[in-house]
Amino acid sequence: MSASRISLASILALPLLAVALPASADGDVQWHGGTVYDFGRISESGGAVTHRFVFENTGADTLGIISAKSRCGCTTATHTIRAIAPGDTASVTVRFNPSGRDGDFKQRVIVRFTGETRYNYVFVKGRVEESEPNNGEKVTSREK
Repeated sequence: MSASRISLASILALPLLAVALPASADGDVQWHGGTVYDFGRISESGGAVTHRFVFENTGADTLGIISAKSRCGCTTATHTIRAIAPGDTASVTVRFNPSGRDGDFKQRVIVRFTGETRYNYVFVKGRVEESEPNNGEKVTSREK
């Protein structure tokens, strides 16, 4: 078989190999409670809200979190710093600041791991209800 036939066969086999590999990048991480958290309705003036995502290292190797980031400045994340041995649990805490953001939201945080499990995604969502301006005045209800 010539070299050109071998390389053509190799190129044609690559898509088949990709299908045979696991599609999920989170094979060594199991998220307890899922990867999406719904805050429901929150007030714009109520301040930031947080949710702690807990996961377990289900793989055979020790993992570490390299980073946990969002593209929006309204959403930040902190994470476990230590090495996470097989069978251990750790967490990523996501903080969403609703100030100046009324309406529905869904924010993604990219969690980057060491080892085979490179990237995982967690999401927070909900609805920010616009705060009514008060200007220090006493709010009274209208009579019917």
